[in-house]
Amino acid sequence: MVATREEVLGVFFASIIGFSITFQLSTSILKRLVQKDGFALEPKHHHTLVSHGPSYVCSMIHCVINGYCGIVQLIGLRDAPSQVKLVFPPVPEEVALYIRGVELSNAFFFAFLAFDLFHVLRLYPKLGGIDTVAHHSVFLTCSIINGGYQILPYPFSWLIIGELSTIFLNIRWALIKTGRGNTIFFQGVQYAFALTFFITRVVIYLYGVFELFQRRETLFEIVSTGRVPGIFMGITLSFVAAGSLLNAIWFQKIAAMAMLKQTKKDTKAT
Repeated sequence: MVATREEVLGVFFASIIGFSITFQLSTSILKRLVQKDGFALEPKHHHTLVSHGPSYVCSMIHCVINGYCGIVQLIGLRDAPSQVKLVFPPVPEEVALYIRGVELSNAFFFAFLAFDLFHVLRLYPKLGGIDTVAHHSVFLTCSIINGGYQILPYPFSWLIIGELSTIFLNIRWALIKTGRGNTIFFQGVQYAFALTFFITRVVIYLYGVFELFQRRETLFEIVSTGRVPGIFMGITLSFVAAGSLLNAIWFQKIAAMAMLKQTKKDTKAT
């Protein structure tokens, strides 16, 4: 059984409300924490911790939840027939739970991207530049198309596990802004970020794109039967492919960053 429209919308609105509450609570808590000795070692970052920190808290919650869900769904759908991996319904009973999970995870994913994009634009370019805006806009579009037409559930699972790498990116930001960017732990976080990014967003992602290419006949069939307009299938596949190129470009920068010792420039990074 796939998720109903009411359930998908329920997850979306509940997520927006949850992120909004978390943002406000985080703001209040961080305002108090920065006043305590030993929390933020550099007073110059107090304002940034309070103004930007809540967005990173919301991001961390999203990364943990959807990263875990992505792993479960990736494993559960790995051996499913090609048709089931790329379009639903109908859904075999043995993978129905995972397909349902993909639908609800996608609603949660869409809610986070919309919420985060709002704050990125509100504080632009402090929370992220044009690449972040483009990234969020592209995957919001993919989320709408794939969720609306109920296609590509398996690609969603290998895409969403990339959020696991963002956990370490968020920790890295927190360490820098609390004045702990020169610690051994920080360097370990750098390596962990680079490693998880490489595994999830480069290796697994590229393998997924290659698998989509191998299943191109099935994708053409989905379009030819009228299940989804060709223009929308083309858009979502093009965006997914472009995402792999963007990840490769980002990884070059991340790898270089991880191999360098903490510098004064790093302490000013966001």
